Amino acid sequence: AKTFAIMKEFIPFLQNEGYKVGVYFWSLWLGDIEEEELLSNVMIRGNGTPKINKTALNSNEKRLSGFICPTSKKIECMLDIIRLAAPYAPDVILLNDDMGYATYLESIGCYCDRHLAMIREKLGQDISREELRQAVAFGKPNEIRSIWYEITGKSLEDYALRIRQV
Repeated sequence: AKTFAIMKEFIPFLQNEGYKVGVYFWSLWLGDIEEEELLSNVMIRGNGTPKINKTALNSNEKRLSGFICPTSKKIECMLDIIRLAAPYAPDVILLNDDMGYATYLESIGCYCDRHLAMIREKLGQDISREELRQAVAFGKPNEIRSIWYEITGKSLEDYALRIRQV
């Protein structure tokens, strides 16, 4: 609410002064996630643990946060932020590069249950997260890695299209 109150005041002020105004948001990161939601909504590392930050760099306070998988219904809250910002008519809405799934090199990509199920279906066989991680991260190009690229790319593309519709 504080951020949007500032936007309401400063976007038109700066535009009236001749400036182009942009707003900048995280594209997949959400803070203050309920602990029971971590496994169902947060991107999962290749080893099966959620990608989360428990303590901010500038605080000792525990804060559960994480990178929301774009296939999660929870991603709707990220779209809501853009919906709330759009009426203030910034010249551009910028999204952080966490949209690339890299999430600061903790692990590239998302290995959540939804992604794993899509990969298993496309592959036509069961595969563990560890087998997927090995196929994606090591060795020569292979069918599993190609499917992972395809599904990962499609997830991001679908999310980007939803952002554009906002």
